Amino acid sequence: MKTMKNKNIFLCFSILLLFLFCSVSFAKVPENKNEKIDNTKEEKEGQQRKEIGEFKIAQIGSKIEDFLLENKDGHLVKLSNFKGKVAILFFWLPIYENCDKKDCTNKYSIMELNKIKSFYEDLNTDKLIIITITRGKDKVEKEKAKAIFEENNFDFHLLFDPQLKVAQYFWATPQPALHLVDKNMVLKTPVEFPRGSTINSIDVKFGSLKFKDLVVSLLAGNNINEEKILYPILGEKLPSISLEDLNGKKFVIDKVANGKILILIFWHYTCPHCLKELPLIQKYYLKNKDTKDIEVVGIVSAENKEAEKLIEQRIKENSLTFLNLVDRAKKTSKILNEYRIFGVPTILLVDKKGIVKHEISGYHEDTEKIIDGMINSMN
Repeated sequence: MKTMKNKNIFLCFSILLLFLFCSVSFAKVPENKNEKIDNTKEEKEGQQRKEIGEFKIAQIGSKIEDFLLENKDGHLVKLSNFKGKVAILFFWLPIYENCDKKDCTNKYSIMELNKIKSFYEDLNTDKLIIITITRGKDKVEKEKAKAIFEENNFDFHLLFDPQLKVAQYFWATPQPALHLVDKNMVLKTPVEFPRGSTINSIDVKFGSLKFKDLVVSLLAGNNINEEKILYPILGEKLPSISLEDLNGKKFVIDKVANGKILILIFWHYTCPHCLKELPLIQKYYLKNKDTKDIEVVGIVSAENKEAEKLIEQRIKENSLTFLNLVDRAKKTSKILNEYRIFGVPTILLVDKKGIVKHEISGYHEDTEKIIDGMINSMN
């Protein structure tokens, strides 16, 4: 049973602080979407705000915005120029950021570009195009990107996005990041806002569905089940991953329930909606832990020791008595990737056999009622 179909991608903007590890710094946007632009400010700033608009983010299943970008030959092209073909969008940087080494070439991006090249050559079709988009903030970055293309014989489209408007729209951070667009310019991959993209390779999977499979399916003219991409873990067995609590004790998540129904809540210590949701989960847990045979586990990211202190404070403030485990991944999070958690708060309901049955995204005042109905349907 699919639940919460309209997944709200604007979950807990404050979690964005967690992902400042990304190598690309996006343009500043208005803090208040409804704020009026001060006409006395510089024309350039006003134009920038106008172009960014209300901080639009692409959405799976919707037609993408048409951007005007410079190609490697210095000509301006629109993304709509590529309409009529399936397109892989590859966001990358030719040079590592904040690198003090002699050679700062971004070898990881080149490796992924070579994978795409092999995949493209194996398909041997003119129905697919590869559009690579890099920042090109100055002549050095542009020339480096062009040199990489020439040295590796990449016969792809190379476009420059110096103000990172396109990268921001697709929330392509950290880079490299990939997206897939059909021949009608409709986006077929999820935009993971505010978490940051985990689609960083053509080898990535959405549950059992591979990115490569999506490409082949679109080329064959087949429809893609977008819900399976957005909720790939539903109907699957919960992956077995170990995390520690704040005291350093290790737990295997899928073993914690020990034959009970498991309620997993992913939260963040800076997320206001999470802090509203947690007391509701605690209340439901105390009321039903013995009668409904349930176990609750919270999973919260902590990038350093200071974050762990804040997590401990939030747990005490909300009198949480259920187990909370800490995801200490500093960059790519294994659990968020494998469980395909795109934002917080997110709740997963796992049955007694370890199968993920329901997913609830975002804060809901009637969370207790929603969970109760779902659990009753699982018994």
